[in-house]
Amino acid sequence: MPKASVEKQNITVSLSREVLKKTKMLTARRETSISGLLAQEIEALVSEGEAYERAQRQAIALLERGFHWEEPFTSPEKKSMSGKTFVDTNVLIYAYDIDANEKHQAQ
Repeated sequence: MPKASVEKQNITVSLSREVLKKTKMLTARRETSISGLLAQEIEALVSEGEAYERAQRQAIALLERGFHWEEPFTSPEKKSMSGKTFVDTNVLIYAYDIDANEKHQAQ
């Protein structure tokens, strides 16, 4: 199935001579162009940012709904859990990040 045509926009990037030299060597090893390398890296950064924002919204929605603690937290031997509870939101964001599936499986 052919890919849909996506309109592209050219940009100009200024690099030091040393960075340009190293970039040319890198792109040669990867058998790509500087333009291709930059496009790929920028697309990855944008995708990661969108995934993080989506996971953050999911975690905030989860926090706003609240948690309904039940047994064993209400049992007599767990009375210490009846006070304030610390919830690390970074863990929640990671746990509910549907795009982090590869990271979840790696652990």
